[in-house]
Amino acid sequence: MPLPLPNVPIISQYLKILDLEMMTFKRSSLDFSGCPALVELKTKRVELYGNLSPPFLKHLSMKTCFFGTGSFRARIYTPGLISLVLDDFICRTPLLENMPLLVSAIVRVTQFCEDDCSKSSYGDCGYLRCLGCYDSRLGADDRRGESLLLKGLSQVTELELSVVSPMV
Repeated sequence: MPLPLPNVPIISQYLKILDLEMMTFKRSSLDFSGCPALVELKTKRVELYGNLSPPFLKHLSMKTCFFGTGSFRARIYTPGLISLVLDDFICRTPLLENMPLLVSAIVRVTQFCEDDCSKSSYGDCGYLRCLGCYDSRLGADDRRGESLLLKGLSQVTELELSVVSPMV
């Protein structure tokens, strides 16, 4: 069972690499803005109930992660990210936002995960502000029928994608 972290931000002026295993993160514990030197974050067997947005991160590796439930969809916003590994994630696929520098990504889907809205068997509930479906900043014409995961990886130059089980 993952260890829940206190719901407070991690703050360190000197922390460059953070490797976490078997933990539960909630909103404030995912705030790494107080770690200006953090360039590499590795997680293994973690539960995320919030958005991840380390501003200075260059490398992110998340293995066997559980991303929220219900209408919540985790968002990963890391504009300086160069490499990404998402390996064996469970539940709702995270929404990957604004990663213009992303060069390489490895994505392995081995569990059942939802890549669309859970309110509709056709992938889109039709409600423009549904945070469970799509990024609410996009208009209806911009989002119909899109994979949230693949849209977030659209600028990557090297992609290794492996899907072992059904992905909605």
